[in-house]
Amino acid sequence: MRILLFIIKIFIAKILTFFNLHINYPGLRFETLKIKKKYMVNTSGVTVICFGDSNTFGWNNRYQFSYPALLENKIKSCGVKAQVINCGIGGDTISDAVKRLENDVLFFKPEFAIINFGFNDARLFKIKRNNTIKKKSNSLYSLNNNCYGLKTDKKNFRYLFEKIIKKLQKSNIK
Repeated sequence: MRILLFIIKIFIAKILTFFNLHINYPGLRFETLKIKKKYMVNTSGVTVICFGDSNTFGWNNRYQFSYPALLENKIKSCGVKAQVINCGIGGDTISDAVKRLENDVLFFKPEFAIINFGFNDARLFKIKRNNTIKKKSNSLYSLNNNCYGLKTDKKNFRYLFEKIIKKLQKSNIK
């Protein structure tokens, strides 16, 4: 039942994002519902954006157990003033990251960004096998006479990941 509700939340969020409307923004966390509207540059400390998929979001965990929340607590326990913003959305891929980069990272003008994508990109999907499919790359797999491919091939993943890094570097974000 929880998984079904989670999938419905993702589906609704994706539809609303298409129309440039955001719920539980950034990400699907209720705890960060209105963070963008009331966000002000953290002048007294550092801002860190955790940008990723459900691993960043902290799927199936309470907010305080997501790694961005734990990171913020750890940084603060060392006496450093910091704000760590969880911009994780379950189900996202590196392609979604490129689309979200401006609104979910660059908008906040952080000093640091942690990028955590790849789990959904490596997801396998079944390809209908016909005579036109030939094994030309390491991204196709065969099991029980079925053919499977990666959601995002390695070459494209690397290209998009490097594109994100270059944009972050251009904005002086470490």
